[in-house]
Amino acid sequence: MTNDPESLCKYVQCINPVEEEACPEGTFFMAGIAQYGCCGACVQFRGLNEACTGSIHPQYCGGYGIYGQSGDCSDPWRKLRDLRNSIEENLYTQDNVVRSSWCGYNIACGGSRVCEIDPTAKGCVYIQRRYDEARQPGSGLYLDYRDDYRWRPTCTKEGFFTEKQCKGPLGEQRCVCVDPDGNRLYGDAFSYQEDLFDSMNCKCSRRVWELQQAGEKSVTLHCAANGNYEPLQCEDGWCYCIDPATATPYGSRLPEGAMDRLDCYNKTLVGSQYLSDARASTTPTWNCMI
Repeated sequence: MTNDPESLCKYVQCINPVEEEACPEGTFFMAGIAQYGCCGACVQFRGLNEACTGSIHPQYCGGYGIYGQSGDCSDPWRKLRDLRNSIEENLYTQDNVVRSSWCGYNIACGGSRVCEIDPTAKGCVYIQRRYDEARQPGSGLYLDYRDDYRWRPTCTKEGFFTEKQCKGPLGEQRCVCVDPDGNRLYGDAFSYQEDLFDSMNCKCSRRVWELQQAGEKSVTLHCAANGNYEPLQCEDGWCYCIDPATATPYGSRLPEGAMDRLDCYNKTLVGSQYLSDARASTTPTWNCMI
């Protein structure tokens, strides 16, 4: 019965279930990973120079598999089962933390079965690493008059670019919205633009990008100049309010003709062209890679 999680899970009571935000630092919440694949847990992966059996990072065997010297991978259809098999069930169960024998994000399980940095890897963490190496005293790899255009990007714990990237000296920064690979999206702000700059989160621009990647041909979300959601949103003939800071809708949904009754309606800001002006539907060409 243990080979059929769907049949087994109705008999399993999950231990200390947690939300993603509650996982300890250095761990990742993953659903269906503990207790025979029935429960979620905070997973701790192996670090550099630790023994390993695979890697979670998508670059290595699609994120689930064994990466060898020949570059071959295990059968991708086995990926979830292989990940479950890498879990040491009884580690830190009091905190709902389990340990995997796989390497963490951005590192590979090499031919010697040890977690190591791949010198050919690309992406946000790679750029961080190159920048840090260049700024080491005596490296000779960073010269102020030549390399001041370079900056250290901010990355998610999975190693992708965060929605908002800022560059430039303090007080003169410009922030832009980007996709997970660092390509420029709609939305930017300079430090002198105060409110736009301080509140910038790029949630709207990133959501537009996600919908376009999913094949949506016509995206009607309204994004502010800094990539945030505009407070008033309309789609399919209905309008509603959304909190730009959290991207959470609130209040009632009303027909377009009654949008002026919504708490977030502002005649001066909306204007007469609102329904035909869905910004952020195009992606400017720009890239964070250095």
